[in-house]
Amino acid sequence: MSVINVPANKNFLSPLGFKFTLGRAPNLSFNIQEARIPGIQLGEIVTPSPFVVIPNSDGITYNPLSISFRVSEDMDDYLEIHNWMVGLGAPESFAQYKALQDVQPGNPQTVYSDITLLITNSSMRPNLKFTFHDAFPTSLGDLEFNTTDTDVNYMQCTVDFRYLRYTIDYVT
Repeated sequence: MSVINVPANKNFLSPLGFKFTLGRAPNLSFNIQEARIPGIQLGEIVTPSPFVVIPNSDGITYNPLSISFRVSEDMDDYLEIHNWMVGLGAPESFAQYKALQDVQPGNPQTVYSDITLLITNSSMRPNLKFTFHDAFPTSLGDLEFNTTDTDVNYMQCTVDFRYLRYTIDYVT
């Protein structure tokens, strides 16, 4: 007689249950509409031999973390990312870059920031915590103003982050 292994939890993962936090951009957390857990790839190195090619694993490459958010009318969430990117990539003065290095009260993040994506279970209780270590924004999407829309479609923007690595932990 064979034993059938039945999963302990038969509930499916809901796309509605998540919470996003970013220490360097606290205003952004309130308006997140969509977050994608990035994929990973394991590189491959082949070693030739007289008979067969032997595959070996190489380093891991992480895809960017991509989120979409509704832009507030004061654009404070948008400007948090915009100013961070300008300070990192094209500062007009040393003061802009130094401002990124200055530790703000209650925020231990400096030039880079950790990102937390908390995934909830079917009861909307925290279940898994994804922590993206040493993240920084690499792409901030366009904002399109359009007077031909017949309905009010609030501004939505996408931002991509690169990071050193991410870890996954169960929330207890």
